[in-house]
Amino acid sequence: MPATRRLGLPAIVLVSLALIAITISTGRVAQSYPDAEKGAVKWEYNTATVEAGELQVKLAEFGTNGWEVFSVHHATQVLEQDQGPKTRLVVEKFQITGRKPATRQ
Repeated sequence: MPATRRLGLPAIVLVSLALIAITISTGRVAQSYPDAEKGAVKWEYNTATVEAGELQVKLAEFGTNGWEVFSVHHATQVLEQDQGPKTRLVVEKFQITGRKPATRQ
């Protein structure tokens, strides 16, 4: 009788785990459907060169017109030397490049 009691609890646990494993493995299989294919996006590109003082206004104009600005870099730079020994780099113009999805015609 004592041997039966020692084996009873582990046997119940093993049977319970086996039933849980069988229940999980025979459940519904999840299915995934592919997303609807979209055509490649065609882009329009726009580049503008602006004076340093007008950069903020031009960026706002690009955004208002739906352009996604992805590049702003120095287009023109000048080395300026004062009366002293110091020299500084002055950016005079910036080049802005933006894109937006092309409109279908």
